[in-house]
Amino acid sequence: MGTSDHKIERAKTAARRRFEARDLLERIKSGPCQDCGNDSLMPCQKDLVRPSGETAQLSKRLLMSQSRMIEEASKCLLVCANCGRLRIWKKHRASRAGLT
Repeated sequence: MGTSDHKIERAKTAARRRFEARDLLERIKSGPCQDCGNDSLMPCQKDLVRPSGETAQLSKRLLMSQSRMIEEASKCLLVCANCGRLRIWKKHRASRAGLT
């Protein structure tokens, strides 16, 4: 097996792992919003938000192991895009008012 065959196999493995990670991320995001309870939105319209207010960047780390993705997601809350925007707006409003 030459070096190009090895590169092709590694690329196939990475593509398979990314596909499996995206599938897992969609399953994680398939639940209802923690704030409003809306369950009718598609997974791409929901975000995993840490209690500190920052968004978990799991979609950017698709080559992370699945157990690590599940562990990171368990630390987060699932919110829809609208509730996420409201959270950010309230946080910025509070910081402008000097409440934080």
